[in-house]
Amino acid sequence: MSDTLAVTASAWHFKCDLDGDLRRFTLPVGDSTLVPRFALLRSSLRRIYPLLDEYTWEIKYQDEDGDWITLTHESELQECVRLAVTQKLRVMRLRVHRLGLLSSAGHPASALRVSSSSSSSSS
Repeated sequence: MSDTLAVTASAWHFKCDLDGDLRRFTLPVGDSTLVPRFALLRSSLRRIYPLLDEYTWEIKYQDEDGDWITLTHESELQECVRLAVTQKLRVMRLRVHRLGLLSSAGHPASALRVSSSSSSSSS
């Protein structure tokens, strides 16, 4: 059974995978564009996966060629939705990838490690 057409009158349906943890959720359509807002997608993913607050992360969707495409802003989400409509997808599939652990100051922890190691090597 295939997933076919993602939009209802007022919402888009998503399935998202983060390290094998699969979640299903719905977002309301945007204003006149009928596309959910990118900021709403990111905040919804943070609510569904609270551990994302501790990481830098990215969202990807699968295109018609089977490639996983990174979503970084509104226009890329519009393309994702256009593809879902073209392919008559009922559910849009996403993947979230954690890129790096944030420090308590909200910066990638790797930047702190580089700073720490360079200061200790100068002694």
